[in-house]
Amino acid sequence: MLYERSPATAGVLSLIYPGLGHLYVGHLNIALAIQVAIYGSLISLGSMGWLSSFNGALLFFITFLAIYLFSIWHSARLAKQSDQYFQPKAYNSWWGYIGFVLAWQLGFSYLSYTNTSLLGVEVTIAKNAAMVPAIDPGEWVLINSRDKQVEPGDVVAFYTSEVDIVPSISRVVAVGGDRVSIIYGQVYRNGEIDMTTKVPEVLRRMDHSMSMEERMVPPGQIFVLGDFRDQSQDSRFFGTIPEKLMVGTVTDVLLSFDFGRLGQSVR
Repeated sequence: MLYERSPATAGVLSLIYPGLGHLYVGHLNIALAIQVAIYGSLISLGSMGWLSSFNGALLFFITFLAIYLFSIWHSARLAKQSDQYFQPKAYNSWWGYIGFVLAWQLGFSYLSYTNTSLLGVEVTIAKNAAMVPAIDPGEWVLINSRDKQVEPGDVVAFYTSEVDIVPSISRVVAVGGDRVSIIYGQVYRNGEIDMTTKVPEVLRRMDHSMSMEERMVPPGQIFVLGDFRDQSQDSRFFGTIPEKLMVGTVTDVLLSFDFGRLGQSVR
């Protein structure tokens, strides 16, 4: 049976999922090329370590948007230029379209799950004010999931337990083998003031922010504190964090209600 191809339908299908419109007009090769371009650019940027930076994430977004808009325009154009009568291919059915989407989505999900460092990036939201002023509550940040060789002063994302869903964010103040204490609001590491973890007095006025007896950090673990000491739940309360529960180092602010903070480096 012969059918006419609708430009509107082709455009809408590409709007739903890039490449579907081309599948609709019988161009499987272009549909596959579009998906290869999207996932290929994602994996390439990830393998180069660019996705964990704001500029790299922005570059992928622009690339994706360009491919996405091209997919909509080009599929509609092909439908308009096609013959009035179109012989449907074997994949021109709702099952074919759904299978196309699922094949790509499930395939990439499996690849990402079995190779967690494939993209080298994760994204999370700041759940509270623990890292003010470096990170405001509600901001989304980028995490370099390959960088787990941390040192005092680094801002990291981590799980407090293996059942956590959303990671917490704090600053590393000591690593395995270090001794750490708080005296008059100042962090001491191995008996000396650590200037890399110093915060303004206005952020450390409460008793639990002013004093902490010396603790030893076991090997393979880290001791973390929030920059807003008075409002932070950190290693003072739940103890040290095993390195295996660390997601990675926080790099940049990805999304914020304050547009002026977009792309701001987290230091």
